[in-house]
Amino acid sequence: MGELYEDDGSTNGYKEFTNSATRTLYSYNASHPGSTPDVSKVQFMIGAAIGTFESMLYERRYEIVLRGAWPASSVSVDGKRLSVIQYDTGCPATDGCFSYDGSSLSVVVTTNVLETNTYHEIDIALTVPLPSRLLQTDFIGRLARLAEAKQILDNQWGIHTVHQQAYPSLLLASSAGVRITYSPQTAQDELEAFPKLLNRARSEVEDLDLSHSDNLKSILLELLS
Repeated sequence: MGELYEDDGSTNGYKEFTNSATRTLYSYNASHPGSTPDVSKVQFMIGAAIGTFESMLYERRYEIVLRGAWPASSVSVDGKRLSVIQYDTGCPATDGCFSYDGSSLSVVVTTNVLETNTYHEIDIALTVPLPSRLLQTDFIGRLARLAEAKQILDNQWGIHTVHQQAYPSLLLASSAGVRITYSPQTAQDELEAFPKLLNRARSEVEDLDLSHSDNLKSILLELLS
């Protein structure tokens, strides 16, 4: 459970309890009491704001990020289904939407404009139940290290005889998050294939001629470990 605390930010009114608090709660067992819990469904609950202050917002949109999850098949706010969009392209001005960020394996929900003095429920249905063996791997951290390794190698262009043709698997592995973002339905296949792709990337680095640097290869292999 969490709480969003707010005051006007410019006076001492908070000392007189001129503020508001909005409680939030989430559950992986979003099915109704008496039914079988379904871990492919996640529910977020946003309580009505308690308290008030002069510049308080009575309407707002919320952004909810569910990290380490599979893509969502549907999302609804107070029973109204949201539209799905490409990640980071922006929701319509007043409508809600949801998307999937493959680089952080996160479902990103932006609600429609909601009243802050009213209770709200956000229901997310996932394509694959949680927890998952694949999601428990260090995919996100490895993507970051792959991006760093790719940048190091790219910086050798025009200076030393290292070219992208020499490390195609590293390029494919480092762009796995982007591919998932554009095609969330491929998430499982991408994560299944990722370990073998990473192993091939290590082999490519092992075979590179990096004799111009004493420790460059060891740095790259450390990043890919």
